[in-house]
Amino acid sequence: MSPYIPTLANWLMAPEASDVAGDVHGLYYFLVYVSGFFFLAIIALMVVFTLKYRRRSPKDKAQKTPTHHYGLEAAWSIPPLVIVIVVFVLGLKGFIGMSGRRANALEVKVNAWQWNWEFVYTTPEGVEVRVPELHLEVDRPVVLTLNSQDVIHSLWIPAFGVKRDAVPGRYNKIAFTPTVTSAEHGSPFPLLCTEYCGTQHSTMLSTVTVHERGMFEVWLKEASKAPLDELQKQAPELYAQYLKITTNEQFQQFMDALKADNPELHEKVDKLQRPALVGAELYTAKGCAQCHSTDGTRLTGPSLKGLWGAKRVFTDGAEAEADENYIRSAIVNPMETIVSTYQGVMPSYQGKLSDPQIDAFIAYIRSLDEAAEQDNNQP
Repeated sequence: MSPYIPTLANWLMAPEASDVAGDVHGLYYFLVYVSGFFFLAIIALMVVFTLKYRRRSPKDKAQKTPTHHYGLEAAWSIPPLVIVIVVFVLGLKGFIGMSGRRANALEVKVNAWQWNWEFVYTTPEGVEVRVPELHLEVDRPVVLTLNSQDVIHSLWIPAFGVKRDAVPGRYNKIAFTPTVTSAEHGSPFPLLCTEYCGTQHSTMLSTVTVHERGMFEVWLKEASKAPLDELQKQAPELYAQYLKITTNEQFQQFMDALKADNPELHEKVDKLQRPALVGAELYTAKGCAQCHSTDGTRLTGPSLKGLWGAKRVFTDGAEAEADENYIRSAIVNPMETIVSTYQGVMPSYQGKLSDPQIDAFIAYIRSLDEAAEQDNNQP
């Protein structure tokens, strides 16, 4: 890749560093140029009409003017209509580019709260790594799934041309592909909140580091390994216990013991969570197994096996993909969308499950799908 050199074309916008930034910046410049053209045209006509049709003497009288002119009316109606259509098409193109699916995409969960960002990665072993900065890989598609724990926030990365709200009680997604590394740019890319969210809104900042190809996995391994290496060094017995964890109950016992033995180390290791284990425990503790199987067996409610990403057909004929928002809605408001051939008998868990617990349940459902894929790929 050639060295990254900013040009005069970036005088109004941040340098383009993603595959969707060109569409966003192009639409912005189009609006600026069109607005500038009409601003100058209107000012010029005002000056011409002021000079040409000014009252030259007290004897001048206003003349009768036509009530309408079809050509003039068409001139101020058709061009604006064409411009609005062009803006709509360009905007739709950019919107679809950011909202569509990306093959082999890196999935990152973004948690927002006053006044912090948290970026959550999942290792191949199913361990979550939570960091305050966003790390990506150049030329690798990424899908950010945003959620807020308090008020509405809005994630904006100027150089990538992406912006999306983080809303309490739902999940918003945005997709793009970084095309410039932080090394080529000369520094990490700025990330900020653009939705006023309280007194310290202006301090809700972070950075984006775009790694070279193959270096993101190195960073993720180090980010997940560093706390465990320190655990192994300082508390080898607890480290051996950690490696044997298979249930959330064991994990919680491990964390309690670690907190009592070494609070500082506990704070570091606490960033490595296993949400699928929490979700599996909730599946049993909340009685989900009575109505929802995990092996495809039909019970009172649909099976969780193969649920993730599947198309759901409802009793009213509507359809939806089983993504984060669908699962959340099915948990907190199950009577809103009832799957065809099933009866609406599930109680609402609104207020009975916290947002982290719902996230854990979603992770558990995804883990069922991933486990099935691994079984199918085995010889």
